[in-house]
Amino acid sequence: MDLEEEQPPIFVAETNFPRHILALFRPLSFVSKAHVTILSDGVRISVEDSRVMQAHAFLNVPLFRTYAFQPPPRENEDGEEEEEEADACCFQISLTAFLESLQIICSTLEPPASKYSGSSFNSSSDNRTHGYNSGGGVTATLDRGGPAAMFDAQTLRAAEYRGKAGGEGAICKFMWGGPESEGGFVMSMEDPVVTTTCTLTTYTAEGFNDTEIDLTPGNVALKVIMKSFWLHDALTELEASAPSRLIIHASTNTPYLVLEGTGGTTSNSKVEFLTKDANVLETFDLPMGEGSSNVYKFDMIKNCMKALAVAFMVSIRIDVEGVLSIQFMVKNQEGQGMEGKESSFLDFRFLPFDLRGDDD
Repeated sequence: MDLEEEQPPIFVAETNFPRHILALFRPLSFVSKAHVTILSDGVRISVEDSRVMQAHAFLNVPLFRTYAFQPPPRENEDGEEEEEEADACCFQISLTAFLESLQIICSTLEPPASKYSGSSFNSSSDNRTHGYNSGGGVTATLDRGGPAAMFDAQTLRAAEYRGKAGGEGAICKFMWGGPESEGGFVMSMEDPVVTTTCTLTTYTAEGFNDTEIDLTPGNVALKVIMKSFWLHDALTELEASAPSRLIIHASTNTPYLVLEGTGGTTSNSKVEFLTKDANVLETFDLPMGEGSSNVYKFDMIKNCMKALAVAFMVSIRIDVEGVLSIQFMVKNQEGQGMEGKESSFLDFRFLPFDLRGDDD
């Protein structure tokens, strides 16, 4: 194809916060594949487990220095293009490969480990390309021109750091050419000296949006906002008894909120929140005016622990059907004081046990 005929990529974005993005996506690593949705107002990464749990990470436009999304035209049932553009573009990637690649990108900003202090690697004036293939559909290259030489990941990180001027002015870039493109999803770190590029294979999206777990609008039965360490400590304490279920009790009287672990190998256990003091429960609201009890699989809830470890605040909502949403506010340590860049959100959603049926 001639250069004049090549189509521009559907999505191109640049950010100065790759570490924050890595911290935001790591809590989703309990599965190996992720669903990516690109929208005009940001990017959403989604995962699911057994169709009863889903988790979403949101990258809003303010996190990026530049953000360009040019969706292709819609197609009708006959496969013909319509004038109206699509609202979103979706595809799947290996989350394991994505996190590994992003770790390589971020390692270019970090000082070298002490083991490299005596390294004999020479990154002087001769131009060369260092490549690393991690498997899982990802290839990373450190491009300085000239012939290619293969090194392991640790040597690659040392080479990248030695070729950089402290990481100042580095820009992380994301690019996707579209479903018809053979280039895959590309991540790169660019600075005046070195460019590190990781390319991931993309896969056709498989109906994730058709099974999305949502709370019933206008029918929220419980709203709680608290600092994340309160919920983290409570789940850690319950985990000691190896429960199979978590029951969330909410009441208009004390104890207002109770987390109870049942079905354990030793005994049942519970953590009670006896006060609605703002230092403990910043918000506690029963919009329907009455208490509730809902049951969830504890092993599913445990998937939140990594999110709790990086979050500052947590919001818990349960609707009248028992659908649970736990939303985590994750601070961007590098973006404090910058409007729109100070925090991002993770949202974990769970379906309750149907106690009238079996436990699945």
